[in-house]
Amino acid sequence: MAMATLSRDAVMKVLGDKSLLQAITAFQTGLCGAAGEFATNHWSQLTSMDASDDDQDLPSRLLELAVKESRVDVLQVLYEDEIMPFEHVMADAIEFGCLVVVAWFHNKPDAVINARTMDMAARAGHLDIVRFLHEHYPLDCSFFAMDDAAERGHLEVVRFLHGHRTEGCCKFAMDRAAMNGHLEVVRFLHEHRTEGCSSDAMAFAAANGHLDVVQFLHQRRADGCGPSAMNEAAANGHLEVVWFLHQHRPEIFPTVKAMDEAAANGHLDVVKFLHFNRDEGCTTNAMDAAAENGHLTVLTFLHERRTEGCTVHAMNHAAANGHLDVVKFLHTDRNEGCTTAAMDNAAANGHLSVLHYLHKHRSEGCSPAVLDNAATNGHLEVVKFLHKHRKDPCTTDAMDGAARNGHLVVVRYLHKYRNEGCTTQALTGAASNGHLSVVRFLCKMYRDLVPKNQDGEFTEAIDQVAINGHIDVMRYLQSHHAIQYSSSALDGAATNGHLEVVKFLNELGTQCTTGAMDGASKHGHLAVVEYLHQQRSEGCTTLAMDDAASAGYFHVVRFLHRHRHEGCTTDAMDGAASWGHLRVVRFLHEQRLEGCTAKAMDEAAGRGHMRVVQFLHKHRQEGCTTEAMDSAASEQGLEMVRFLHENRHEGCTTRAMDMAAFQGFLSTVKFLHENRTEGCTVNALDGSVREGFLNVAQFLHEHRSEGGTPEAIDSAARWALMHVLRFWFENRSEGCTSRGLDEAVWSGDMETVRYLHAHGCGCTADALSTAARRGDLVMVQYLVENRAEGTLDSAINAAHVEDQFHVTEYLTRRKYGISS
Repeated sequence: MAMATLSRDAVMKVLGDKSLLQAITAFQTGLCGAAGEFATNHWSQLTSMDASDDDQDLPSRLLELAVKESRVDVLQVLYEDEIMPFEHVMADAIEFGCLVVVAWFHNKPDAVINARTMDMAARAGHLDIVRFLHEHYPLDCSFFAMDDAAERGHLEVVRFLHGHRTEGCCKFAMDRAAMNGHLEVVRFLHEHRTEGCSSDAMAFAAANGHLDVVQFLHQRRADGCGPSAMNEAAANGHLEVVWFLHQHRPEIFPTVKAMDEAAANGHLDVVKFLHFNRDEGCTTNAMDAAAENGHLTVLTFLHERRTEGCTVHAMNHAAANGHLDVVKFLHTDRNEGCTTAAMDNAAANGHLSVLHYLHKHRSEGCSPAVLDNAATNGHLEVVKFLHKHRKDPCTTDAMDGAARNGHLVVVRYLHKYRNEGCTTQALTGAASNGHLSVVRFLCKMYRDLVPKNQDGEFTEAIDQVAINGHIDVMRYLQSHHAIQYSSSALDGAATNGHLEVVKFLNELGTQCTTGAMDGASKHGHLAVVEYLHQQRSEGCTTLAMDDAASAGYFHVVRFLHRHRHEGCTTDAMDGAASWGHLRVVRFLHEQRLEGCTAKAMDEAAGRGHMRVVQFLHKHRQEGCTTEAMDSAASEQGLEMVRFLHENRHEGCTTRAMDMAAFQGFLSTVKFLHENRTEGCTVNALDGSVREGFLNVAQFLHEHRSEGGTPEAIDSAARWALMHVLRFWFENRSEGCTSRGLDEAVWSGDMETVRYLHAHGCGCTADALSTAARRGDLVMVQYLVENRAEGTLDSAINAAHVEDQFHVTEYLTRRKYGISS
């Protein structure tokens, strides 16, 4: 029997027994001969891999491991056996750096190669794969390749792309390289590329403490520094960067957030520097956050040197986090005090020493919920303290919560020393979460928790025990009470694959619906499906086979076909085709009469399942619609489009070229232009410009007449895509809208703003307010001096809201004509 036809439970039992697996595979050929030997040698790895998702069954895990170890022989067997879709193989091979797998798979029908493929390889830093793809797919790459390689610090990949490709990069390349401290990449881009960077480069580098990068950018480039630089550097404790920016970048003005966040994160040296060298100050957030995070030395400094003080949040949050020394300091040296939240949260989080102190030294007390929350969270010593020293009442929520979370010792204590008791929610909560020891105690001590006449609320709650698969709890409850379950219990247990629970409920005479077998089929639980078929009469609906087929559970589909009469609908083959389950598609075609619809080929094409499309084309008559080529052009590589063009007659719509252009798939755009007559719309050029795919935009400009719209450039301006902006204004006449310059201001890139201003682009009043809100004084000054849109009052208000006092001061002086 082939591995693909075994139930997952059975396969895992075999796989988990290495000697049994060896004995079986020793006499097998084909799948078990090659893949079985591989599985035997890697049985511990396979059984330890995360199998929490339905999709991550044995074949999928075997496939991933074979890719990772470049076992082409195993991959070939799995590929020929049609066990599963191979849609992730190329991505996995690139991620793991397996060139031999890329070389083996790239010319297979199911291999999807597009611009994202080389982008992915560049991002992963695998130069050998980048080189291979460059040689075999010369048109398929985008500027994301160099951008992403630079961001990850892959200098050799950046060098190769610079020397052999024409897509280039954008400012994000140097910005992100600076952010991650890749100085040599920054240096290379500076010396060999013309895209430059934005003011974010220095701001990002500063935020992450890369002083060498900050110094390089300061000395070699004139792009400026984003207004958040000192705030972020201070927040992250990079004193040397803060000092450097303070000394060398006078245009950078931190806000009160600098000291606030430095204090919150415990960076005393930064707090001191800002206090002694800057005048922006801080707010009460500084001391509040320092207290919350337990930074007593910072708190002491702020108390002694600053006047902003704190609020009740300081002691409340310090207590919640168990910082007793901070609580003591605030109590003895400050007068803001706290609220009942201090003791409440200390109790809820189990901080007994803080609770002792607050009880002895403070008068605020606590709220009625204090003991309830401590019990729910299992803090027995806190519960004892509150019971002995506080007169605050609790409710049944205390024992209910403790029981629900399995805290038996707390439940015992509350039972012994308190009289509030509990409700049926204690039992149902403990039971539904599988806490058998708690259930036993409650049943022994509180015999009336199970109502004699079960109401709907209790039944719904107890059903959850079955749905969650807690068979031991169910057996215990049934031995003491005549528990009645609804059909939802058996339906849910079956859906979740809890065979023993299903058997137990069946023996009790519990009812179910067709939802039981439908749900079990949908999730591939063959053993449950078989049991329900043999022991129950409810049966299933066509959803059973439809959903099992869509999920690729071949063994379930085959069982339902052989043993049930409900059949399926066209959704079965449609779904199986859509998700690339060729074995299921083939089985349904050969054994069933329902067939499929055009949706099968449409969606298989859109998801890149070439072998499924080829099979449907050869063996089925339903065909496809224009959606097939449209989706393939927008989501996949050229080969699917080529196959549909050469073998099908449905064609496509203008959406095909539009979306291929939007995705940056130049080879697909070129093919459609040369071989199809549908053409495109303005969305093609607009989309390629918006996304920054200059090579596609150039092709459309040179070979198509549809043109574009002014709105296209707005998005390019927002992301400071200067290579696209230059192309647009040098070659096109559409111009831009009044939002273009607004978007450039939002990006904070002065080069883009100056360029658009020089080319006659307008803006709205939002531009000045946006720059003011961001605290970008250089941008504000430029707009005030060169643009007439917006008002000083609106900009002043925007700056004031964000505590950008340096901008507020400049605008106020400008408003009243006061010279600096």
